Amino acid sequence: MSDKNWKKSLPCSAEMETAYLSILLIHGNHDEYRWMSEELTSSDFYFESNGKLFEIVSSLYARKINISQSYLKEYLADNSYVDAVGGYERIDELYEIYMDPMYAETARDIIRRKRVLRDMIRIGSVTASLSMDPDADPNDVIATTENAIINASEGISSRGVKSVAVLSRDVIDFIMKRNENGGLLGISTGFEDLDFTLSGLQKSHLIVLAGRPSMGKTSLALNIAVNCAKNDIPVYIASMDTSPRSLILRMAISDMELNSKGFRAGNLSDEDKTAMVKAIRHVSKYPIFVDDSGQITPQLIRRNAVFLQRKHKIGLIVIDYLQLITSHDRAENRNLQIGAIMKYLRETAKMLDIPILLLSQLSRQVESREDKMPVLSDLRDSGSIEAEADEVLLMYRKAYYSKDDDKNKDNITDVNIAKQKDGPTGHVKLMFIPEFWKFKTYEEDYDPFSED
Repeated sequence: MSDKNWKKSLPCSAEMETAYLSILLIHGNHDEYRWMSEELTSSDFYFESNGKLFEIVSSLYARKINISQSYLKEYLADNSYVDAVGGYERIDELYEIYMDPMYAETARDIIRRKRVLRDMIRIGSVTASLSMDPDADPNDVIATTENAIINASEGISSRGVKSVAVLSRDVIDFIMKRNENGGLLGISTGFEDLDFTLSGLQKSHLIVLAGRPSMGKTSLALNIAVNCAKNDIPVYIASMDTSPRSLILRMAISDMELNSKGFRAGNLSDEDKTAMVKAIRHVSKYPIFVDDSGQITPQLIRRNAVFLQRKHKIGLIVIDYLQLITSHDRAENRNLQIGAIMKYLRETAKMLDIPILLLSQLSRQVESREDKMPVLSDLRDSGSIEAEADEVLLMYRKAYYSKDDDKNKDNITDVNIAKQKDGPTGHVKLMFIPEFWKFKTYEEDYDPFSED
């Protein structure tokens, strides 16, 4: 196939491009249709003359200039653009065609889809070329292709700079849905005080839950995952720190509040075994999906999440934990790798429009201080963790460092909301019950060892 025929065969719609430009010229002066010059770019158009005309008209609207047929012709002549847009005949044609402005959004969507299909053909060609290299690393080829596909897919959804008039529609829907969700902006964690302070785990947010070992990070994350699943919100868990078998056991024990001491000691009675099997069967009904891959990369997490969202409509991703994620980034500096991983995960949260709960270790410098309460500067490996995260939660359990015999106080865990993009910082207390691997909302007079 010749280059000329190949170009002609690329996906495009001359009719929709013409319709869109006609509506833009005739109705674009009205505020109601100003959005038309904001939601496409010249590169979305297949025909260069159409793209050039769109670029010119959009720039005039951006300068608050009302465009008439005569003014446009004069402007094109003064700036030597007449031939680039197809001549005066093309301008006359667009003004003579009358398209109902109600079809503007349909035309926009078709133009976008055709552009994405052209991009996919180009990406396929590049991928094939990269794959033919005998020294090519499959992971690098996949990562390059994935990034190109994601960039191309932005054309299908709303993107770029938008007017307040366009954005206001989403804000109104957001307000109405918030009232329907008990006042929460996001999904409930299952912990009242945490929900009140965070207003839930918000869509498209990357939430970092950090702490030193044995603070209960995994237990709290699993508790939140199970609480979401109980509310029919499917959850994807990517864990490099805990095997799928252990995750299921921990979820079963905490959900049914079985004592884990006997299980860990390996001396379960027949009654304990029956209760454990019942708990596991109970947990198996929850819409939770666990990644049992060996090495987990940010790219693999995104691929799995995209698949699970399409098939099961997942509403939360839990990753345990950041420092164990494998990076294909060739940077030798681990801080740079962590920064790239954080950026990629944040983009994933935004792309899928769901929250990601990312567990992270804190640096050992906490142990060298008299006051062991963690602060943001204790985040391990990279300052980009704080920069990229929408929220940062730092866990601290005094009992880990104290010999205090007061059982109730020993189980108090402080969750420091050290960063919150759209809300206040502050501290939330939770009760940790180690025997159940479970957290509960803090109550002043609560005794986890009570027989009642």
